[in-house]
Amino acid sequence: MWQTNGVVYKYKIEVSSNGSTWTQVVDKTNNTSTNQTQIDTFSASGRYVRITVTGLQSGSSASFYELQVLGY
Repeated sequence: MWQTNGVVYKYKIEVSSNGSTWTQVVDKTNNTSTNQTQIDTFSASGRYVRITVTGLQSGSSASFYELQVLGY
């Protein structure tokens, strides 16, 4: 869940099994949604998950306070 509702957060999500080689699994670098909660469903294997904010509206801060990674 992103910090602020009504703000467009542009981002990408990557996974890695070793922390040095990353594979992009979600590309929201052209995101236009202002929803505070965004659901990105993907299937991937890895030990690490990295979220990179690639764009943000002026005057906003890039932070989130809830992230779920489900695996089995």
